[in-house]
Amino acid sequence: MEGPLRPEDGARFRATIQPLERGCRAGFYLLLEVGGEIVTEQGDVQLFPNDAAALKWLHAQAAARGFKCIEVETDGE
Repeated sequence: MEGPLRPEDGARFRATIQPLERGCRAGFYLLLEVGGEIVTEQGDVQLFPNDAAALKWLHAQAAARGFKCIEVETDGE
């Protein structure tokens, strides 16, 4: 697969939010299953003061890449 992974090719936008002592860390990657193989593309990771700010950023990153929905995984402690 050449070029960035795109939603029209069946790629999914996977987001992660990890709580920290102060705020949280959020990141994302793109995932595509092709013929039984999984292809991933790493995105950015950033720190935020709260989950709401992280989710806003994640949705903006997804929208900028053409994704209308995201899958969010949280690592609660």
